[in-house]
Amino acid sequence: MRNKKNSQIAMNNLVKLALMLTVIIVIFAIIYVVVRPSLGEIKDKDDEKEPDTKNIFDDISNLFGGCNEGKKRCAGDYIQKCIDDKWVTEDKCPKSCDKERVQCE
Repeated sequence: MRNKKNSQIAMNNLVKLALMLTVIIVIFAIIYVVVRPSLGEIKDKDDEKEPDTKNIFDDISNLFGGCNEGKKRCAGDYIQKCIDDKWVTEDKCPKSCDKERVQCE
């Protein structure tokens, strides 16, 4: 009888441990998604390369099927379009991008 009780306690402890590990993994995944975009390399202001425009919302939307095909958005001074569930840069605005109309000013 005592062995059965000990095995039940051990099983309960294993279940609790598995749940705690799952919670820890989820917390680290969320932290990774939030912090990762800020770990990109710092670029010179005069650098003509496209900026790293990824953010937490891109990562989350990509987890659940990406963006809506054909939708456009401003990403800094760039206009991007959703193609094949990924944001693709279409154009660089000479001044800035109007976020409401999603076009160059």
